[in-house]
Amino acid sequence: MSEHFFKSFMAGDSHSSPAREMHEAIRAENSVSITLSGSLGYSRTLRLDFTNGRCVFTDLAPDSYSLLIEGGRCLWSGELDASLLLLDESVPLQLAADTDGGEFPATAQYPLIKNECEMLVYAGLETGRVCVRVITP
Repeated sequence: MSEHFFKSFMAGDSHSSPAREMHEAIRAENSVSITLSGSLGYSRTLRLDFTNGRCVFTDLAPDSYSLLIEGGRCLWSGELDASLLLLDESVPLQLAADTDGGEFPATAQYPLIKNECEMLVYAGLETGRVCVRVITP
């Protein structure tokens, strides 16, 4: 990534758009490192690849999490509780045929970097997952 990108992104330079610079940096390097860290010890770093535009963090238990970009700038921080990460056993599971070939609906959606990226939370039977994706214009 360019040194200018990091300086302006980390400083919140008002003369540049962090979202635009992130897109430019991802295009130049073709990817950027994203880290999801939890207060109970979960920590994984993945590459957000511009080619497929997404990365998925799996095996998430209810906890407080922070989503960080290369260099340590926080993109999102908050609580992912059981209602977001774990399927409610009292609600019947959807059949695959009911999802129109797609994924189950996200339990939460958080815009990142002025809506240029988003973080989607998906519930699972024992653990949940988070998908970070670039929103292409």
